[in-house]
Amino acid sequence: MVYGSLIRIPGDAFFKKTEQKDSDIPQFVSDVKQYMNRLKPVQIAHKVKQTPFVYKDLSMSTHTFVRIDMIKKLLEPPCEGPYKVVERIPNFFGLKMKDQLKNISIDRLKPAYLLKEDIKLPEDTPVSPPPQDKQPEDKNPRTSRLGQVIRFPTRLVEVVQ
Repeated sequence: MVYGSLIRIPGDAFFKKTEQKDSDIPQFVSDVKQYMNRLKPVQIAHKVKQTPFVYKDLSMSTHTFVRIDMIKKLLEPPCEGPYKVVERIPNFFGLKMKDQLKNISIDRLKPAYLLKEDIKLPEDTPVSPPPQDKQPEDKNPRTSRLGQVIRFPTRLVEVVQ
C-alpha cells in the first residue's frame, strides 16, 4: 500500500470494474463461487528426509557410548557406557549391556576412545608398565632470588650452562 493511493477491496483485484446493479448481485456471487472452486492448493516442496549423523570411527570402535533419549535432570550425563560392541549390522550394533546383547540404532551411538589401561585384558596377557620420562637431575640446581629451584628444558640445559 502506498500513501495517498486508494485502498482496493479483494473483489477489485479479481474482476474488472463494471457498474453493478442490485439485479447483478446474485450473478456476482455465483461468479465468485465458481472462481473460488477453480482455485487449487499450491504444491509444497516436500523436505528431504535427513540422514542421521554417524561418526566415521564408529565402524572401527570396540566400545561405544549410548545416547539417552529422554529428558534429563540437571548434571545427568547425556550418554551411558562405554559398552562393548559384539556385532555390527548395517543400521544397528549389538552391544553387551549388563550381560545382555541389545541391538541399538547407530544414530544413538558415539565411539568411545579408551586408553590401553582402561581395556580389560585376559589375565594371562603380560602388561608392561608405561615408560616414564626421567629428567637427569642437575648437580648444581639454579635458584631464583626467592630460593625456588629453576628447571630448564633438557634442550636448553647445554645453552644455559
